[in-house]
Amino acid sequence: METDNKSIDSLRKLSVKNCKCQFEKDRKFLAKKISMLYKSDAAFENFAKFSGIAMMVNSLMLSPAIYTEERYNSFISPWLELARELHFDQLYSALAAFDCQNLFLSVRTTSSPDLNPLYANMVFEHFEHQVGPLVRQAKFKATNNEDTLVAANPAI
Repeated sequence: METDNKSIDSLRKLSVKNCKCQFEKDRKFLAKKISMLYKSDAAFENFAKFSGIAMMVNSLMLSPAIYTEERYNSFISPWLELARELHFDQLYSALAAFDCQNLFLSVRTTSSPDLNPLYANMVFEHFEHQVGPLVRQAKFKATNNEDTLVAANPAI
């Protein structure tokens, strides 16, 4: 089983201009929100790709399915390669620096493939301190104004 290449291709090709909306009013609403919150369509697309890669890798690193080299190469490596392809070099480095296979094995207490809470905490800590700042920096660079973004959507 490998990463769904459609997900990677969808993120790679993400485009405001080419988005498929059922109704034209949805497209206009989307365009208005993006122009209000982001510096440009390209800035939005870049941030969406950057944060999408970070979230997918975070999620995959928490999955017990990736703790062999074969599965890591099938599931996580394609996302790292997309980060490299899109020139998100700092993101690539931060994600690649987390050695999930060896860390998982080092804290594994049983032969169960279940997620170890100690390992999960290591993933959360890594993302909080290594990846999170990069995502926040990318968000700041992409948005018109941090206050405008939060005011428009307090959930962000």
